[in-house]
Amino acid sequence: MAAPITDLASLKAAVLDYIARPDLADALPGFIALAESHFNAILRAREMEAEVSLGTAAAPVAVMPLPADFIEWLAVSWAGSGRTARPTFAEADSPEARFRHRPGGDPQYFTIRAGKVRMVPEKPGVVTLAYYAGIPPLTSDAPKNWLLAKAPDAYLYAVLAEAYLFQKDPAAVQAHTGLMLQVLAALGIKADTAKVAKRTGRPAEIQASTQAVARPE
Repeated sequence: MAAPITDLASLKAAVLDYIARPDLADALPGFIALAESHFNAILRAREMEAEVSLGTAAAPVAVMPLPADFIEWLAVSWAGSGRTARPTFAEADSPEARFRHRPGGDPQYFTIRAGKVRMVPEKPGVVTLAYYAGIPPLTSDAPKNWLLAKAPDAYLYAVLAEAYLFQKDPAAVQAHTGLMLQVLAALGIKADTAKVAKRTGRPAEIQASTQAVARPE
């Protein structure tokens, strides 16, 4: 009976047992890192939700560096001068970000550019970013994470897919990728295989943006 997968060491042992290639032991960290990159590209799970705030009443800000584990934004809020705002997203080169806003007013929009969240207009306050955080990578110092605890078989199949990709076995890659997605679906973990890097505006955001632009001064 195979030993349970509970941490990085047992994951590596299970992968080597499956592929029967002890000569690939040194390549396992790379396979695991690639699997984690794949997870970050397709997963949007409740466990990945995080929130961070920057700025205080005494030291307000209008620009926030993105967290190191940032994948995708969920919402942005701003507070200042006794007021709050929920700015909507605008592309950095859009008319909304460049000139279709009230200069000096509370932020109507936010952009993400050059690794930073920027209020539009850039009025200082307390900025809070809700976002999807990357899955904590497995390392010798941190050999466990929430996904390995919740879906060790999905982790195994993802790493096996990378190992078989390295061995140029497309049938095995397809089979193990499919098994990984089945496990995630059974656990109710959302896997969006059509995810792209650029996020389009949502209907509610587009409507709110239109209303903000149309609002009289």
